Amino acid sequence: MAEHTDNQHDIGKPFDCIILGGGPAGLAAAVYMGRYLRPTLLIDEKAPRTRWHRPTAHNVLGYPAGIQRSQLLEWGRAHVALYESVQTRNATVLDIRIHKDLFVLTDDDNQRRVARGLILCPGIEYLLPDFPDVFAYAGISMHHCPECDGYKCIGKHVAVIGTGRGSADMALNLTTWTDHITLCTNAQDPDCDDECVRKLAAANIAIDLRPITALTGNPEDGKLEAFVFADGARLSIDHAFANLGTDNPVELLRQLPLDLQKGRWIKVDHRMRTNIPRCYAAGDIVAYAQTQLSVAMGTGATAAIWLHKELLPDTMCLAREW
Repeated sequence: MAEHTDNQHDIGKPFDCIILGGGPAGLAAAVYMGRYLRPTLLIDEKAPRTRWHRPTAHNVLGYPAGIQRSQLLEWGRAHVALYESVQTRNATVLDIRIHKDLFVLTDDDNQRRVARGLILCPGIEYLLPDFPDVFAYAGISMHHCPECDGYKCIGKHVAVIGTGRGSADMALNLTTWTDHITLCTNAQDPDCDDECVRKLAAANIAIDLRPITALTGNPEDGKLEAFVFADGARLSIDHAFANLGTDNPVELLRQLPLDLQKGRWIKVDHRMRTNIPRCYAAGDIVAYAQTQLSVAMGTGATAAIWLHKELLPDTMCLAREW
């Protein structure tokens, strides 16, 4: 995406909207803001927050053969570039604050930008287990999202790496596609209550507590073959799902008086509005988000639609029904 200059907007003249994040949610929001003719700045990280992802998404409507994530983002940036009211900047935002009802963002080049409205869609990073060569398999046979990649696992041998009710629930969810599932805790306490243990047993899902020391497979094509345990035993697998949590930009989010779920996820209403006036959020950073490309785009569009309406003066709209 070509970076536009900021000639129209010095520090003292606010944009109508700043969008923080240039993933599917942020790009969708930028398209809508451009079509509303709103002076908008899209700030995207110099490096993507997500270091690994499945290379091809197969559940985005209109792409029956799948769509490369990189291609989708490239086309999204080209789409945004059609709108003259939308400027773009590659930078890392270090500081966000509210001053006199305006949002003030300062980036790592010490550039300050001001806006009347803000859409937060910075994305998150899904954590991987600390195994040698894990990135060779990440996104191909090492996954984090059953909704995205469960279909690849029909009748296959699958392992879930993680602990607690979330990992147990993921393992149970995967029975949609296969009966060959093992929950591997990698030497951690499984932290499974009686309901978890009972339902896992009923589904014939074993819990393996042994530490995993290595992966085997073909790192050139990313296909896993087995986990190797500390005792030398092997668990044959075709796919694995890591449920190890996420790295969220919490230090940045906590600079605003946002209502956060568990201190990490932005709470929004059905219009993607946060508890702060003219501040919206979209994409994976939203509490209880469904981590899907199509959902991210939809939430970005929703945030832009309702921010536009909130920015309208009272003389240009009827009574607001929030």
